[in-house]
Amino acid sequence: MVIRKRSSSGCLLCKKRKKKCDEIKPTCSACRRNFLECAWPDSSKKEKSKNKDTPPTRSESVEFNITLMKLKHRIKYAKNDDLRMEIYVKRGSNKLYQLKNTKLERIKKFPRALPVLPNDIDSPFIKYHEKHIPNDDFWNSTAPLDLELRDFLFVDLPDGLSIPPYELENPTEEQEKRYLEILQKYNNNSIPDDTYFNDVDLESFIFYTSLTGFIPKIGTQHTSPDLTVGATFVPFVSSNPIMKQVFLCCGATYLAWHDFERFQKYSDDYYLASKNLLQEYMETNKQFYKEDWVFASLLLLVIRVKNAFYGTVDDSVGLLAYSYDLISRRYFDYHAINPHERMFVESFIYHYSTSVLYAQDISRLPSPFVIFKELNKALSCPVYNCENVVEWMKNPVLGSCLDTFEIIAKLSYIARMPMPLAKNWLLKVVQLRNLCIQYQHPIPDQRMTDIEWYNFRINSMVGLLTVKVCYLLASKMIDFYTFDPYSSSVRDCVKEILRHFKEIPEKHQIWGILPWTMLVSGCFCTEPEDQHFILQRINQMTEVAHSYAGVKMAKFLHDVWGDTKTDINVIGDVQNNKSIDRKMGNQGVNNINYLFDRKRLLHVDM
Repeated sequence: MVIRKRSSSGCLLCKKRKKKCDEIKPTCSACRRNFLECAWPDSSKKEKSKNKDTPPTRSESVEFNITLMKLKHRIKYAKNDDLRMEIYVKRGSNKLYQLKNTKLERIKKFPRALPVLPNDIDSPFIKYHEKHIPNDDFWNSTAPLDLELRDFLFVDLPDGLSIPPYELENPTEEQEKRYLEILQKYNNNSIPDDTYFNDVDLESFIFYTSLTGFIPKIGTQHTSPDLTVGATFVPFVSSNPIMKQVFLCCGATYLAWHDFERFQKYSDDYYLASKNLLQEYMETNKQFYKEDWVFASLLLLVIRVKNAFYGTVDDSVGLLAYSYDLISRRYFDYHAINPHERMFVESFIYHYSTSVLYAQDISRLPSPFVIFKELNKALSCPVYNCENVVEWMKNPVLGSCLDTFEIIAKLSYIARMPMPLAKNWLLKVVQLRNLCIQYQHPIPDQRMTDIEWYNFRINSMVGLLTVKVCYLLASKMIDFYTFDPYSSSVRDCVKEILRHFKEIPEKHQIWGILPWTMLVSGCFCTEPEDQHFILQRINQMTEVAHSYAGVKMAKFLHDVWGDTKTDINVIGDVQNNKSIDRKMGNQGVNNINYLFDRKRLLHVDM
């Protein structure tokens, strides 16, 4: 038997990245695919070094920032392998070049650089900014990805849900026709009268609405078929009466968005029934953490609370505490994970991260410095039945920006501390802000279809938005008393953030993971047109999600902006499907410190 040893003549970058190299010169396939400059060992020095080639140092590495990248030119090359696109190349730390037709031309700066607030030379904290650089292993990203979406056709996620062939209570053809007729009235912003509900089994109708309305709306990503919301949540409801109550609760909450008077009581009653039944089951069954339907039910109730009119952040945190209890028993020593479990764990991460800032009491949950360390084991496990999926599509809730929500959680946790921060917490905020400045979005390592590439770029924009908003929040926390939201540097950063918001299609379901980013960025908006834009986007998000969270967000933002001469009729506006946006009254002083006021934040949930 002939044993083939690994080749020692591959390119240096493949060796450094521990990837197999096909040794095609002058550019190997791996480097070509990832837009990297292929580097080869110096043959004249090979003998002297006894074949001990070393990869290039960090200062010699190449980083790419791809811009104005049209879909039809995504991965196309000329016959001589020259790139047919414009690429910006960075060598070392301060030399910038522009690559055009294989010629490097010196340029002054990267396009669309992240605006960085100037350091205050009088600040006692400035000395920490350069000394305490974050750990390099926080992200394993490769290069910054500059995103332009104007060259792409809009391809939204599907609105419908193909229900798997499980034993569900499928309505008859006549019943379904009546259900669709009622739902169409609601979609047209019209409330049907009682005649539409003659001979209609309301429970069956609510359950149908949950399957076809609520469930599809909570999906945010273009992901593997095994990881969709329908594939991960729906199967468990067919044989479990408690979970059916949860689905009825979700369906009634979805309908109450349009028809408050008719369905809000159903939403509340089903919620109390579901919660009590779940608590009783977990208290009487010591092995409850092994039940997938329990995990799924807890998460669905969290989502319901965040969408409901009477839901509070402390209600959702209580449910997240049960979820964490299940996770800690099930996954901390777990080495394999199924697709539906990946969905559940990641859903928990999202809701935990976005709730930390607003909850009054998180004593039943550990800090994010503990949670993310432990959950990394589960998230690092292979996802069964998804081996051939593009890497970012294995994250069904957060996609390629999973790591940025760790920053949200950690900053939010520290924001709960007394201000100004004690030195130990201050150093952590400086580290997190440095991570935001240094953020480099991962570049796909394999070829994607057009729809995958399109949705990847939209998801990448979420990562950029998240770190820029976190950067502003961290800057406020570092210089708590001297931070000026009216300064030109802050306004420039806000403008950059809003420009990225505008590059995300208005009705894409990715907005479902952007409420935290919208609210916090809105707190830094000081110009009426910027405030108006944020309210518009919040309003669109609430319409897509059928969520009252946007009404609470808008109320909080008006308080921050000092908009004291306007008022909002929350229930009336929502019942009549009016926009939650309001014309600006008298603009007062920006009350950005409300971001650290727990009594005010308690009434915000998302």
